[in-house]
Amino acid sequence: MALAVGTTMSGFFGMNLVSGLEQAEFAFPIVVAVATCSGAFFALFALNYMSGSTMRKRAEQRLQEIETLNSALSDMSALDYTVSLCSNTSYFAE
Repeated sequence: MALAVGTTMSGFFGMNLVSGLEQAEFAFPIVVAVATCSGAFFALFALNYMSGSTMRKRAEQRLQEIETLNSALSDMSALDYTVSLCSNTSYFAE
């Protein structure tokens, strides 16, 4: 992807079309700088994605959510047990 950005820009710049940019002294360095920066950006993004750091962070967040839900559900289970135990015991014996 990073190479494709530079190749596409050089392809557009190198076409045999009259645009006025072929005579401008500033056009070539600007096109080279933009192509280099764009390629570097895509390369860094791809490396970050392939390293799995983003996926690892998401997995850690999901595990934290699961632990929180598990804790809440275990508290509900203890509360349910206590209520059922209290309902079985007769406090109002006649």
